[in-house]
Amino acid sequence: MELLSSFNLNPLRIYTVPKRIKNKKGISTFSAKHIASHLDYSVDFSNQFSDGEVIVKGKVLCNRTELKVNASFFRAQYLTALISDGKENYSFYLTFIVHTNKGNELFQDIILPTYGCLIGESHNPCKVIALDTSDQAPNYRPPFNALVIGGYYLISKKKSYIMV
Repeated sequence: MELLSSFNLNPLRIYTVPKRIKNKKGISTFSAKHIASHLDYSVDFSNQFSDGEVIVKGKVLCNRTELKVNASFFRAQYLTALISDGKENYSFYLTFIVHTNKGNELFQDIILPTYGCLIGESHNPCKVIALDTSDQAPNYRPPFNALVIGGYYLISKKKSYIMV
């Protein structure tokens, strides 16, 4: 784990808010994130600030629960979110909200596309078994002397192995 005081922002994942017309909202896109990665994404609000203005409070919101904003922190003009998880080939809508020492509240909306697949999600889908009162629930626990490999048991028996 890295101390936040010594944390360096990744320049490839910093979005700088351009100077823009008041009340005109813009949506931008971050570079895509693999769903198994834990990455930092930052928004630089410096173009929106006047002289001596800095962030005193900030938060990051996401429109869906599949993408987790694990933490957010700010430093001078940057608001950074540490993000994990996601959903295969899906785009998430993030809102970066900051309050400044001069009483301003600024928003920036960012789209974060995700990609990738976790092993076991699509290759090994969950199975649902309907049971009635006469059925017995199946026992999926492997024997103590076995390893499960690809749905089969590799059982150790007197210095040899049997695949079941």
